[in-house]
Amino acid sequence: MSREFEAQPTFADQLAEATGLAPLFASGVIERCCKRAGLLVGQLKPSDIEAMLPHLEASLLVYRKDGREVLAALERVKRLATNATYATLAPSHGATRSAPPESFIRETLAFVTPRKVGNER
Repeated sequence: MSREFEAQPTFADQLAEATGLAPLFASGVIERCCKRAGLLVGQLKPSDIEAMLPHLEASLLVYRKDGREVLAALERVKRLATNATYATLAPSHGATRSAPPESFIRETLAFVTPRKVGNER
């Protein structure tokens, strides 16, 4: 018996998996983010992630309702950019990323924070 050839996943495949999205959506999200950043999916490398992050953050917010999930996915993506393989990355369960103040997620979370409504004096 011979074993079938198992192809090594491309960096784009690893990036798609690190987003935590279903494979059906992840590839398309990565392709669109690459297009918006002016990158080619087939030539994607770890140094390109910085240019993709703003587009990826906005795209993940479409598919993930919780900002913490998006922050965890972005943390995995950033660790992947440091030449780690996805197999070595443990899923992040907390918001360990210190996003800049202009981050869309932080602004959104601040905006939707529950506040008291009614007759406050």
